[in-house]
Amino acid sequence: MFRHGPVSTETDRKPFIFTLIALVVGLAGVILLFTLGKGSALAVFAGVLLGVVTLAAAAVLFGMVTDRAYIEDGVLHMRYLFKHKTVPLEKIAKVTLQDDVYSVYDRRGDLRGTINGKLTGIDSILYELDRNGIPIG
Repeated sequence: MFRHGPVSTETDRKPFIFTLIALVVGLAGVILLFTLGKGSALAVFAGVLLGVVTLAAAAVLFGMVTDRAYIEDGVLHMRYLFKHKTVPLEKIAKVTLQDDVYSVYDRRGDLRGTINGKLTGIDSILYELDRNGIPIG
């Protein structure tokens, strides 16, 4: 779901649909409670709680949609939220794994970006990096 090319990570379908349902149900519940609750203290309390669930689901959904990595024209693109980092494959010195996060380092030893290790399709990115002779470990 939401692939950016043949060598790309993507959002997993089941958590995406679950979060989308939580967002829709929370939003519908807030609207119903505040329109039909008629100012009842219990309706306001439940509406506030559903509002928190709705905001949390929206934040998680936004994070899921924007978290991706892909290789295009010999350049590794790493995106998360509002950050977008790129590095040409020939300038990558190594990729390390720690706590399910792949860290990409350039030839000077500087951290160029990170990739979520639990994304669907991460194996295609790692295969392409290994195919280009970049040590992964």
